[in-house]
Amino acid sequence: MKKYQIAVTSSEEYPVRTDCLRDIFENFATVDDIKMPFRKLDWKETDTFAEILMPYDAILVRSGIFDEKLINKLNNLKIICVHGAGYDQINIESANKHGIYVSNVPGANAISVIELTIGLMLTTVRKLYDSIFTLSYKHDWNTAKINGSELYAKKLGVVGFGKIGQGVAQRALSFGMEIKAYDPYISKQSFSNNHEKLSICDDINDLFVDSDILTLHLPLNEETKDIINKKNISKMKSNCILINTSRGPLINENDLFEALVNKKIGGAALDVFSTEPINSQSKLFDLDNVILTPHIGGSTNEALERIAKLAGENIYSFLQTGQVNNLVNSPKATK
Repeated sequence: MKKYQIAVTSSEEYPVRTDCLRDIFENFATVDDIKMPFRKLDWKETDTFAEILMPYDAILVRSGIFDEKLINKLNNLKIICVHGAGYDQINIESANKHGIYVSNVPGANAISVIELTIGLMLTTVRKLYDSIFTLSYKHDWNTAKINGSELYAKKLGVVGFGKIGQGVAQRALSFGMEIKAYDPYISKQSFSNNHEKLSICDDINDLFVDSDILTLHLPLNEETKDIINKKNISKMKSNCILINTSRGPLINENDLFEALVNKKIGGAALDVFSTEPINSQSKLFDLDNVILTPHIGGSTNEALERIAKLAGENIYSFLQTGQVNNLVNSPKATK
């Protein structure tokens, strides 16, 4: 008889490779796929999902927001592992209070996010969306011949220089770009670099002022929320392109919309939004200088399999040995 029960919260938009998990837990635990919306639950939904999730020892969270009200009701829960690096959908304070361990899988989808970021850069500067749409749907060859720009010799600002930020910079160097990076946890002295076109800045304002393209690779917290706002946008070049494949609330969308409408910056490419799915009435849809994708940064076949495998191994290790890989919280008690 299997000893443990594991829930996987997913949705049609945010799937999980549960076949990988069942291989890991074959003779050790049951694995159930629980469909859960990726939004804040109302009180009735909270009670419903609390009842569904109550028996589980562990939850692998892809979809769903686990706020204090929900976590308070999960008395049997021992560990949450987030399907990816970001864990802002988990109320860490409540998890700490109830002795629930929270872990993540940093870097498992890094390659996918890095490649999408580069793809959005190329799509934006070469105006590929307009060209493809005009030729494919309007069949207008001449109008579709749109002159874009090169990445070569452009100045790229990388805000957040972890695994993804560094991966973007590495690939951008191959295009001949000049790169400045900012990360409060990395100093010029601590970063080992011998590439003349890559430098670490002590002041984030240097990136706002100098960048032709600015790309965000930050976690979401109180310090980073709305880091792209009217004040910081005003420092940017009028032709600067903003890329966000990280977290939507890093950008104040009202301030960005105003800047795009008034051509204060050159454009934007966004894979993430303050509310997801993006509201179908969003004013961003009305703009011709923004490219929107539906939070697909980490959604490749390879990344989904890699994340599921590593997340499953995190949970297995904890349930088997009590050891937690990639612990992100400080639980005050154990269950």
